[in-house]
Amino acid sequence: MTAATIGREPFDIGRVVSRTFGAIGRNFLAFVVLAALFYALPSLVFQELQLKANPLLAPHGATAATITASFRYMGLTIILGLASIALAAVLQAAVIHAVLADADGRKPTIGDCLTTGATFALPVAGIALLSAFGVGFAMILLIFPGLMLMTAWIVATPAAVVERTGVFAAFSRSGDLTRGHRWTIFALVFVFFIMAVIVQMAAVSVTGGLNFMATPNALAAAKSWPTMLVTAISGCLISVISSAGVASIYLELRTIKDGIGPTALAAVFD
Repeated sequence: MTAATIGREPFDIGRVVSRTFGAIGRNFLAFVVLAALFYALPSLVFQELQLKANPLLAPHGATAATITASFRYMGLTIILGLASIALAAVLQAAVIHAVLADADGRKPTIGDCLTTGATFALPVAGIALLSAFGVGFAMILLIFPGLMLMTAWIVATPAAVVERTGVFAAFSRSGDLTRGHRWTIFALVFVFFIMAVIVQMAAVSVTGGLNFMATPNALAAAKSWPTMLVTAISGCLISVISSAGVASIYLELRTIKDGIGPTALAAVFD
């Protein structure tokens, strides 16, 4: 790529999709292990803990004990939510490492991915929280500005991991990288979101329906392990694909805007 063409090359959706699923396919075992450790297993444990602590599932009516249990349940939910964000941050940083290494023709190891994940867990978690608050607040005002803000900030995490920008600078860096390509990125994200919702709803509906036929009780069906397992697996799949997709979007943007390829980007992990 010459200096004259840097920043002028169009954003290639096909290349991003191919790179995303190619990286997952070539490193399937590594992604399965990472997703199981930092999403699927914690999700099952957290769901079980929440179900056992949920006062709404108690056999008796509202009492002083159940009111006290409600406060404990809220506290547990907050703690588990923060733990989920921390674990998801490790997974996302690890997947970013794997995708960039794969794009450079390397075979990413689980150990190297975990090292990157653990190193950047805090800043990635901070970006996730700030992004959720910022986009959520924007959507309360108007939905469209929230969606555009989400698109502008979509590569804040890989910018923090690869460029060591820090939490706050990662947002402005993401805004710079996505400028001029946000509609294309938004279209890609929108299609993925629709497909993810359809897959997750179908999986949970089928499992829930089978459980309800076996146990004609809505609460019992919701508490069943098959339902929780399908929820964890579908969420795990969506998390891995979305993280790999964001890493691929970042690589595409760095290539077409900065003229920097996967070799230079992956070298930061050496």
